Amino acid sequence: MTGYVGAMSGDIHSMKLNISSMDAKIGSMNTNISGMAGNLTSMDSSVATMADSIPAITGSMIDMSHNLNRMTFDIARGTDAFTQPMSYMWGNMFPM
Repeated sequence: MTGYVGAMSGDIHSMKLNISSMDAKIGSMNTNISGMAGNLTSMDSSVATMADSIPAITGSMIDMSHNLNRMTFDIARGTDAFTQPMSYMWGNMFPM
């Protein structure tokens, strides 16, 4: 019986070391999870800011598209006036 008790004592000592190691690893995991929670909170704030900016960006893109359309029209008119000055001046009632 003493042999069994001695073996159990060794097993219990080994279990104690394993439990201590697990405790340290769980503590490290807890720290990492807390860091991740802080990062997710920061990311949530950044995504909310981006979501608020999307309508303004969309409006700016629409304005740029309209301005590009106007510029294309003006360049076409200028090209027509440059390549065919006589027909452009006398062919249209309001040349420019």
